[in-house]
Amino acid sequence: GRGRGELSGTRAMWTYSKWDNLDSDSDVDGDGATAPPSPLGADGGGHAVRPPPSSKATPTRFDFGEEQVEPLEADLTSPGQRTRLRSLPLVENEVWQLVVRRLRVWNAAAGQAAVGGGGSDQIPIQPQALLLCALYPEGKLLSYTIGVVPESPPTPSETFAHLTSAMLNPSVGAQRRPGKVVCVDAKLAGALFRSLESLGVECTQLSEPTGIDDYVKLISDQLVAKSVAARGDISEMPGLLGDKTLTEAGLMGLFTQASSLLRDQPWVAMPPVDARHLVVKITLLRPITVLGDSAGRGTQLERGDSVWLALLHDDEMMGFAIFWCRLDCEARMLPPTLDHADVHREAPRCAYEAASLEATTATAAVEMPQKPAKLKRTKPRSYDLRAGSELVYNSAQAQRLHWPDVKPWSRPLSERDEGIAQGRKWWARPPLQEASLLYREATLVPFDDHDTIRRFG
Repeated sequence: GRGRGELSGTRAMWTYSKWDNLDSDSDVDGDGATAPPSPLGADGGGHAVRPPPSSKATPTRFDFGEEQVEPLEADLTSPGQRTRLRSLPLVENEVWQLVVRRLRVWNAAAGQAAVGGGGSDQIPIQPQALLLCALYPEGKLLSYTIGVVPESPPTPSETFAHLTSAMLNPSVGAQRRPGKVVCVDAKLAGALFRSLESLGVECTQLSEPTGIDDYVKLISDQLVAKSVAARGDISEMPGLLGDKTLTEAGLMGLFTQASSLLRDQPWVAMPPVDARHLVVKITLLRPITVLGDSAGRGTQLERGDSVWLALLHDDEMMGFAIFWCRLDCEARMLPPTLDHADVHREAPRCAYEAASLEATTATAAVEMPQKPAKLKRTKPRSYDLRAGSELVYNSAQAQRLHWPDVKPWSRPLSERDEGIAQGRKWWARPPLQEASLLYREATLVPFDDHDTIRRFG
């Protein structure tokens, strides 16, 4: 049940207890008696019954533990091909497996030039390869092929043609028929069942063994080395699930919302001017928590607090960015020809009065002067990190009421002035610097994330 496979110097170890002490099935007698169950089902992996090739009174469903195989009546062999293949020796205890996997490379869709060959309207795809592996008595990769339409799995006809080619022109050993062919995909097993049955070969379903990832990587590396396919600088970076602060449920929610936002296309509402970005100020109608670590600790934003939402759209990407600090928004969103000094600043106003108006209703009654009072600065002078403006009040009472809410965001005013003068790019501390959701070409997303998206459907 244990074998080593080699391909161009790379080794992979597969361990499959199902195949320990495997005994081949007895051939079917001419009177239609069936062979005893194969050890394929010894530990719950299922079993198959091989009827005589001429018999039609065969079960139409086979339960192999994980999925059900429904044999299709289509026979992919011709009489001449069937005769030739049945003349090959049958090695009853040899087990081959068919695995279809996406390669870790990018190429152009069928009918287009290869990625990197020019043309901005190319559709990048991950080609799907059919791997033919020997599982028993020795685990190794026998051969692989990519279908005529690389973005789709090879068809049953292409798969059967590759399988019979491996019997007639084997990469290892003499011409032969394996005793069993197992497929990861139960539908593929059903499509090949009758054709392999006519050759005296069992066809069943079995889950994928370990070690396939090593061969997928090696094949992918060879295609890149031959300039047949390409791979981006970040293609093999860890996906979002590699970040321990994210759960699968949270990531599924992110992808679902990202898909919904992309369908809504908010970029079409951007003003028809030569601008790449549109920034709007949003006042929160309910409290939210910005998570900062895996323990769920974060920063609480209250009703009436403001955030800045930027719609991003240019030739290379589109998406969203949310800033909790206006100075961070200005630092990232202003055109290179402008700086903080060029931004319009509202006239100074009482910070507490402004916060009360933002929240629609004040949290406590404050006696406002009948006439505009002279605004008073804090000692020492300070500013609100979120708004980027100096904290001033029209009364001591207003400052006392406002201070519990603004204290976590209060910073020395000299820090702001020095930062603006020095062209500072980052103001708030994580996790309140920025949250971005960017849509770019598929080739600029790690393969791990593509795998996750497909798994979530």
